[in-house]
Amino acid sequence: MQTILAIQIIKKQQQAIINFTTTMNVYKFGGASVKDAAAVRNVIKILGENPGNNKVVVISAMGKTTNDLEAVINTYYAGN
Repeated sequence: MQTILAIQIIKKQQQAIINFTTTMNVYKFGGASVKDAAAVRNVIKILGENPGNNKVVVISAMGKTTNDLEAVINTYYAGN
């Protein structure tokens, strides 16, 4: 009897795991892919061409922003 109960509990746990498992599509864009309005429109096009609602979209620094921020930090630490 205990074995049957244990098997039923395990099956329910497995079903719960299956029910909560969701496939996520992660898209990361940065630099040249978001450098201006035309590039951002292309990102929107790419996202629209890929079906599904489970999307995670990561947008990092636009254009040369990272380079500019590094230059500011380097200038600061150089004492200029």
